Amino acid sequence: MSRSVGRFAADLARLATAPLHPWRRAMAQAFAAQRLTPQWTIETPAGRLVFTGPSGRALHDAHGFNKDEPETVAWIESLPQDAVLWDIGANVGLYAIYAAKRGVRVLAFEPAASTLAVLTRNIELNGVSDRVAAYGIALSDQTKLDALYMDSARTEPGHAVHSFGTRRTVAGVIEGGFQQATIGYTADAFAAQFSAPKPTHVKLDVDGIEAEILRGAAGLMRDTVRELMVEIYDDMNPEQAKDIRDALAALGFVEKPTAFPEGRNKLFARA
Repeated sequence: MSRSVGRFAADLARLATAPLHPWRRAMAQAFAAQRLTPQWTIETPAGRLVFTGPSGRALHDAHGFNKDEPETVAWIESLPQDAVLWDIGANVGLYAIYAAKRGVRVLAFEPAASTLAVLTRNIELNGVSDRVAAYGIALSDQTKLDALYMDSARTEPGHAVHSFGTRRTVAGVIEGGFQQATIGYTADAFAAQFSAPKPTHVKLDVDGIEAEILRGAAGLMRDTVRELMVEIYDDMNPEQAKDIRDALAALGFVEKPTAFPEGRNKLFARA
């Protein structure tokens, strides 16, 4: 129903602007699109949060707040005020912004350009630019120039299951699609080169190269990180799940129970 109504509204706008000169028609449609860009508001214990939705997928996470990932919400609510959270795979910023609203300093990493634009706008809408810094780079096990691979059906803002430096994802291999030129850093190199605030806590959700990112963050993981919340698909990709757990074990982290054991996000803490 939502898609059908949306298509009807778009067709109506095209029809209404058809008599105009081509340039004025294009400008009128652009202004209409701007005015019609929706926002979704959610009430949280930290106050009201607002998210913009230039695509349906960009509103998805906000609509599912506290339903899709209650384990992540509970963990963020447990973070101490002195925490520095690195949100790796921040998407449109739902959890980064919620953490910031609770007083936590956040570095948000989101390499997909269209999603980064929405993340940045959401930071502005929620007035947290003093607590959330968003970076359009990928983290990996090497510092390099490479491609962020995207399925051709997943390039709109808010989509996920992309992969940096490889076509392999948690859901399989990306065939064809779009390649976005991207700069990648190891987390250790990023922190050292730019004197970035070092993480005490990490949220990791990149749908494929989590183990590589952990290996590139070995120094930070051993020195400053206290806890890490990482998305693991045990059923969908047991091999990748094992790689993540092995990487964390090698860094001295053990899995801890949460109040939502059925959740796909798992909590690890320094042993």
